[in-house]
Amino acid sequence: MIGIWKAEVNGTRSRTIDYVTDFEGISYTEILTITVADVLVFGKPSINFTSIAINRNDSTDQHIHYGFFTISPNPDGKPLVALITASNLGQIMIEEGELRSNSIQLTPVYRSVLSYTANSLPLERDEERSYQSDNSVQEESFYFQLHRTFSRTDKRLVQSLTKKDLDGRNRSISKRYDKIVNIEYL
Repeated sequence: MIGIWKAEVNGTRSRTIDYVTDFEGISYTEILTITVADVLVFGKPSINFTSIAINRNDSTDQHIHYGFFTISPNPDGKPLVALITASNLGQIMIEEGELRSNSIQLTPVYRSVLSYTANSLPLERDEERSYQSDNSVQEESFYFQLHRTFSRTDKRLVQSLTKKDLDGRNRSISKRYDKIVNIEYL
């Protein structure tokens, strides 16, 4: 997966599905950069993740995510992976999953959205609330209706997305990336 990848994504009508938040336009271009950083501390390199998606109809409409992968051995089987990202839309997300032979499956376990952008972002989650006797919220737990898988074939990277919209409908898309820059890291 290490390298710089490009996908041209086409939608339908006036909307194009993206992860996490959809575009209002009918198509966008995404550049996905996955690189290995130099080891600075603790002896483990980080795997940097940058996704820049730009609406082809309005270049000011951009979804930018910066973050990194961490990988941990799992005594019960496949290595565990976490992807931590922050976006220009005011959200921070942690996704967790398993590393398989040619794929990574991820599901969000944490998401924080800045209050000034919260109303413009669909939260795509099911919510359970527990209340105290005075009706104030004591505890919130969320089950996110988002999933994505990155899988690698010989020449392509595929990102498969599934999410439940606010209208209750499930939406999915597969983005096919072509490698535009090969990065040597060993």
